Amino acid sequence: MSNKKKILQVAATYIGTVVGAGFATGKEIVEFFISSGVAGLLGILFTGLGFIWIGTKIMRLSSQYGFDSYQAFNDYLFGKKFGLFINSLFLVILFGTTSVMIAGTGSLFQEQLGIAKIWGILFIVLFCFLAMLKGLQGILTVNSIIVPIMIGFTLLIAYLTLGNPTLSHWSFPFPELWSDSRWFINALVYVSYNVTMAIVVLAPLGNEINDERILKWGGFIGGLGLTVILLSSFIVLGTLPHVKTFNIPMAQAIKAYGPLIHYVYVAVVFGEIFSTVIGNVFGLGRQLQNWLHLSQNKIVILILLICVCIGLGDFGTLLAFFYRLFGTIGLFILFFIIFFPVFTLRSQKRLK
Repeated sequence: MSNKKKILQVAATYIGTVVGAGFATGKEIVEFFISSGVAGLLGILFTGLGFIWIGTKIMRLSSQYGFDSYQAFNDYLFGKKFGLFINSLFLVILFGTTSVMIAGTGSLFQEQLGIAKIWGILFIVLFCFLAMLKGLQGILTVNSIIVPIMIGFTLLIAYLTLGNPTLSHWSFPFPELWSDSRWFINALVYVSYNVTMAIVVLAPLGNEINDERILKWGGFIGGLGLTVILLSSFIVLGTLPHVKTFNIPMAQAIKAYGPLIHYVYVAVVFGEIFSTVIGNVFGLGRQLQNWLHLSQNKIVILILLICVCIGLGDFGTLLAFFYRLFGTIGLFILFFIIFFPVFTLRSQKRLK
């Protein structure tokens, strides 16, 4: 495989890992950026820089130190004793976020297709189990297909919105840019949550690729791609009145373009959610296998059953609760990642 293809594969996997149910449906963008008005644009730019810098750093560190899982990454960063606590925390967070993704699929089927929520949940669970049979290579393949379609579709909708005189005006209030600090706090929490959760896939990915140049460019293009998607979604959602009242606000905005584009959107969102779910299940499976010593298939079935039980709750409520809570916790982990060299020698001593 050529280096260019590997770079794009790394970038696609990074994007696919971050873009989950909240991102794809627009609920996250409303919660963290639209809520700050036009100042949310500053939050998106700050978030993009965070994605590029920290995501790349995680992969490069994993390549340099041979971290084949997020457990190994955390053990080295925090030491074995505290690393055990952090890994346990990751386990809870991953179960919570994967449940949110599954709940998002149920809402997608129910609100946009008129199909009972449970069928959407069972549908994504089945596809996830099949993808997990291929391991990390399955994740790379899925993202290589889904992510280019997702970016192209998002840019198309943003272009159509800007070109439509009846839609190309923002409906939210415009607070003073510098008098409201929520945009910065929201962006910080958003970066911390998404990047720390991406360690689940980025750590083993960096170790497997093990090429500094590929990881640098893959991280840069991946972070840039995430920024473009956020900006495009912001443009589209800013035109939607009462945007906070919808569980899947992006679908409401897209309905203006007719049923064909709407159904294509539903398929794209499912693909986006699916790409993140398989990444989360992959990370959960690796950790639980070390603890339970069961076969991979049994571990995956156990994970999916637990997440289905939690995911039967309301998507919007689950997202607002889990993402802000875990984003705040992630700030602590993010601090250690940013200042990694400062703690390296101390961590090494604790491992001895």
